[in-house]
Amino acid sequence: MKFYIPQLDGLRFFAFLLVFFHHLRPADGYFENIPVLAEMFSFLHDFGWIGVDLFLVLSAFLITKLLLLEYATEKHISLPKFYIRRILRIWPLYFFMLLLIFIVLPSMGEYYVPGIHSIEYQNLTNKYLFPHLFFLGNFSAGYYGMPNVSIIAHLWTVGIEEQFYIFWPFLLLFLLKNKTRYTYFMLFLLLLLSMYMRYYFVSNSVHPMIWTNTVTRLDPLILGIFLAFSRDNDCISSRGSVVKVLFGLVCVAGITLSSSIHNQSIHVVWQYFILALGFYLIVDACVSDNEGVINTFLSNKIFVWLGKLTYGLYVYHLLGIKCADRVMTLFEFYDTFNVWLLHFSISLMITIIMAIFSYYFFERFFLKFKGNFTSVASRPV
Repeated sequence: MKFYIPQLDGLRFFAFLLVFFHHLRPADGYFENIPVLAEMFSFLHDFGWIGVDLFLVLSAFLITKLLLLEYATEKHISLPKFYIRRILRIWPLYFFMLLLIFIVLPSMGEYYVPGIHSIEYQNLTNKYLFPHLFFLGNFSAGYYGMPNVSIIAHLWTVGIEEQFYIFWPFLLLFLLKNKTRYTYFMLFLLLLLSMYMRYYFVSNSVHPMIWTNTVTRLDPLILGIFLAFSRDNDCISSRGSVVKVLFGLVCVAGITLSSSIHNQSIHVVWQYFILALGFYLIVDACVSDNEGVINTFLSNKIFVWLGKLTYGLYVYHLLGIKCADRVMTLFEFYDTFNVWLLHFSISLMITIIMAIFSYYFFERFFLKFKGNFTSVASRPV
């Protein structure tokens, strides 16, 4: 049995682009004569982090859907095979990046990471190495703050995904075996728990744990799970999909209507949920309308191919931006649009090149073995 929706790969690439714009240098001052572009790039830089929530909705939907299909065909879910598939996909690149950050680059004396004999390096390893080895980097980032070494600052999100992969299949299998009618009620309670925990942390001024704690960021995961249960390959009209996408974009934009989410005010109780709801609607539209203009656009071969590389693009992009910073020192002009555009282009090009080499010469070696542990085939390697 096969289950593959190519437009979701295209959507995944655009989720990466949001995060990529967020980590680029600000475009302030480069678009003074083009106000529309100034506003757009300002929004992308300030709010590009929302791409992480889109990633989480997509992951929760796809993982849950594949497990549901496996249960429907096999009358069982093989947890060992599931974990082996996840290990083959996530672990090689993740641990290679940790090796690069904590061993290789410090030994080389690269400016991306403190030298291996420096106090800064000792602080980095004492606070962040052990948690990241066990996919708890999100909690170390929440407790100690984001690491000063920027090329590791994004890996805490991998911890959230891995924690989801560990616990959700057990709970899903329990629900399916016991044919419980309270699945949606349980998801609703988890959603309330996530909102309450955000309220609790805000009330007690705990930051950035509100941002990085898995329990406070359950909204996109829960809505992705809900979509997998509720969407059973039934299609909607192209017009209906456009309406859903537009309403989803309104929800996403709605987080800007009150205090900035970076302020971690009481508004985060609803802001994270509205954001997840917006992406839920967008993913739902993509899943249920295979021939509309939106999905035709996202199913473009280039976007789908880049979507296949998205994990590598995400893992390498901060290193790619740092490498581009070094290249930019060759140029003497820094205050024009051309320089910002050049920095963007070089950063993206370096990141894509690293992701291509990583996928075809490293990751794919491990991905070849996934077929031995797969009941429902998804994206081809």
